[in-house]
Amino acid sequence: MYEPPKCRKCGKVISFVPTKKGSQMPVDGFSVCILPYIRGSVYYTDRGEQIRGYLVEPGTKGAVRAYTPHWVTCPHADENRKPRPDKRREAIKEQVAREKEIAAKREARREEKATKAAEAIEAEKAQFSIFGALV
Repeated sequence: MYEPPKCRKCGKVISFVPTKKGSQMPVDGFSVCILPYIRGSVYYTDRGEQIRGYLVEPGTKGAVRAYTPHWVTCPHADENRKPRPDKRREAIKEQVAREKEIAAKREARREEKATKAAEAIEAEKAQFSIFGALV
């Protein structure tokens, strides 16, 4: 006997609709009637098209059959989501690392110059003491 797919976390009956990228997105196992509206909630048709709208009674003029994404109704939705890397945060971390590297190189050059200057002063002192003793 056929058993419809169920959510692994909450056990509700779900179905899948294809997305534009070709993957399958879980939606609630029953369809609802939606009156399309720009500022409404997000729903998906059985062809995977995203539409926005409000829930209405079946038979309402202009209503469309659609499915609610399961992540909206699942109480365990946060557990099922894959953590997405925050690209902006990663970019900032990379920039900070580059700036630290640049600052470390500058400091190394600064120390190298200071060492060379100290060596030059010591050499001058040594020369002066040699020439000073001869005079």
